[in-house]
Amino acid sequence: MKNAITIHDVSERAGVSLSTVSRVLNDRSTVNPQLRERVLQAVQELDYRPNLAARTLKTSRSRLIVFMVPEISNPYYTETYRGIHGIAEEQGYITLVYEATDVREVLRTIMARGADGLIIDAFYCSDCKGELIDAGIPFVQTNAPVGRSSDKNTVRIDIFGATLKVIDYLRSMGHRKIGLIVSPVSREYPMDERERAFRASAADHGIDRPERFIVGAVAPQDKYRGGYEGMRELLARDVGVTAVIALNDLVAVGAIAGAESMGRRVPADLSIVGFDNGAIAPYTSPPLTTVNIPTIRQGEIAAKMLFEMMEEPQGVPHSVEVRTELIVRQSVRRCGEQPKNLDSMPKGA
Repeated sequence: MKNAITIHDVSERAGVSLSTVSRVLNDRSTVNPQLRERVLQAVQELDYRPNLAARTLKTSRSRLIVFMVPEISNPYYTETYRGIHGIAEEQGYITLVYEATDVREVLRTIMARGADGLIIDAFYCSDCKGELIDAGIPFVQTNAPVGRSSDKNTVRIDIFGATLKVIDYLRSMGHRKIGLIVSPVSREYPMDERERAFRASAADHGIDRPERFIVGAVAPQDKYRGGYEGMRELLARDVGVTAVIALNDLVAVGAIAGAESMGRRVPADLSIVGFDNGAIAPYTSPPLTTVNIPTIRQGEIAAKMLFEMMEEPQGVPHSVEVRTELIVRQSVRRCGEQPKNLDSMPKGA
């Protein structure tokens, strides 16, 4: 049986000291670039794999970070995880994903496992921020709204601004009666940024009683059904909506089915816009106009921010905003315009 390659073998192959190899493997910036290149070449030639168990004992680190999310089945969070995982793997870390129901119970479990850091959806932060600070666990928030708090070490997404842009786009297409399908407001689920923007826009345009156009029907674990039932409820109100904004792409897919179940065709009779620009968006029928949120990029930024905190606990905290973009496909038409043959129209990217 072939003996495992060790750091001593890398040192001998590269012709450098053990301490130099260690500094390169731990990504220290104090190594001469030429020596760094020799070490990395030796690592590649020998196919060296660090012994994580030994490293854990030596550094008193678990080499484990945790990503806590509201719903693990949502592609938004799986894509964010992909970004986190890629960076963590480069650093020799394992990433665990927790879908939390009882946030404090999950935190106790994380602390018991000795996780070195935590990436947490901002959805939870008001519940557990104090406990994390008291426990001394480095943490980064993702999916945080812009302008709602002064929290640092956050990745922010301007959902409020993106929603206003969607509304402006729909109005430019002649739509005046626009509906919104979101999660119901409760103590556990505070008002979504989309709804805040929707109500602000209604006030700006003199729309009376905007709640007539808002349906809070999306349960955490069943976005498709929430979209389906939300659309049916909205149409049953008979308020004359010609366009609908959905909480996300999954809700939009359910909403399209809900509209069709009531004899309304998309986009011939009703326009629909989603959020996220997930993998499903170009393949819905019709292809979905949606807001692109760079979820993988969000995960990468969050992971890099967390590792910076872990290496430099006294570093200056900061936040990063990721940009959104409206992706126009074929689920929106100009109000009053006759529908075209969708089969002859090019699909969006």
